[in-house]
Amino acid sequence: MDPLWISALVIFALNAGGFVYGYLRQSDKLTDLMYSLSFALAAVVMLFYSGPGNRTAAYLSLMILIWAARLGGYLFMRIHAMDRDTRFDEMRPNAWRLASFWILQAVTVWVVILPLTLVLKNSDSSALFADLNWFGGLIWIFGLGIESLADWQKFRFRNNPANKGQFMQSGLWKWARHPNYLGEILVWIGFYLVALPSLGSFWPLALISPLWIALLLIRVSGIPLLERSADKRYGMQHAYQEYKKNTARLIPFVW
Repeated sequence: MDPLWISALVIFALNAGGFVYGYLRQSDKLTDLMYSLSFALAAVVMLFYSGPGNRTAAYLSLMILIWAARLGGYLFMRIHAMDRDTRFDEMRPNAWRLASFWILQAVTVWVVILPLTLVLKNSDSSALFADLNWFGGLIWIFGLGIESLADWQKFRFRNNPANKGQFMQSGLWKWARHPNYLGEILVWIGFYLVALPSLGSFWPLALISPLWIALLLIRVSGIPLLERSADKRYGMQHAYQEYKKNTARLIPFVW
């Protein structure tokens, strides 16, 4: 079976199940976990059906499994500590709005995993980008490190009763308001670069992967939602206004 169809079937079936559970139980407990699990399961199933021998695909799958285990474990731990995700308070009772979120999540997973899917679909390698897979691996490691450290710092901050009513502005968050998103974007840039030498003529199509996740986090469901939520909670604090004025949104000293 074509890897494009395999990934689509796995991803959309898993997210359809997550939607049914979330709507019937009015629960957010599995929402973020399903995101990571969709990547991991799709990678494993595609690799299984494609057979052994594709070293690049095996590396890419391992990168996905490591990333998914880290992020999925963190998000699962976080939602159980929070009990509910306030982002879904208005969406949760409305089946159509909730379904639209799950559809967007499924599409996102399918698009972002495209470099692996297209590596499995392509039979030729290109010498044009041969050295970029090592560079991509370093970017991936760097991004994963930033994302992991930022999430850990914020989790500890939120679970300290002394910080109730305060906003995060220490550690990596001193240098950028959303360092975890910077790490996430770097992860998928690195992922794409590792795949690049094995993509052949599919390399422009696979470029949609890092561009999509960057667009989603910067313009759609990432930074804009969190900025509005933070403005509501802390907007009256002078310290927050100064923090927002003097701290880069995503890239320290740049933007």
